[in-house]
Amino acid sequence: MKIKTVDMSGMGGTYEQGIQKAIWLGVNWIQGKPTWIWDNSGEARATGHAVNRLVGQEIVEEDSVVNLVGVYHTGEGLRDLEELWFRDPFLEEGGMSGAMHQWAMSHLRYLHKNGYKAWLKHMKKCRPPGDFYEIDLSEPPYEIELTEEARRFLER
Repeated sequence: MKIKTVDMSGMGGTYEQGIQKAIWLGVNWIQGKPTWIWDNSGEARATGHAVNRLVGQEIVEEDSVVNLVGVYHTGEGLRDLEELWFRDPFLEEGGMSGAMHQWAMSHLRYLHKNGYKAWLKHMKKCRPPGDFYEIDLSEPPYEIELTEEARRFLER
């Protein structure tokens, strides 16, 4: 299955493929899960103010003058997702950097809470057209069979 996505890292190669694989494995994983699993995750705390970000995007909410990038905390509800990533041969071979983890988590969070079409629309506001491309999830290194529920999710 081919899917439209956006370049996450600007680095290409296996680094970018790793982030993409984590996100699309995550799209399968979130199906049937409540959005509250993201509560207490993805928040940077500074002087008592939460800053929620999509990496490389404009700040979604900010009530502090502190500009934080790259701070991510994974809540208990997401440990199974991390285990899925850590067991994947492609992701295990290259290893996931902290930035890869954050990109995948923050974009997956947005996808889960808002849907695929809303995510693409948001990304088109922030990113140039050249950052968008298609990947074939059935081909290496992805080799992901989306569940029927995940396919329906992508239509929303």
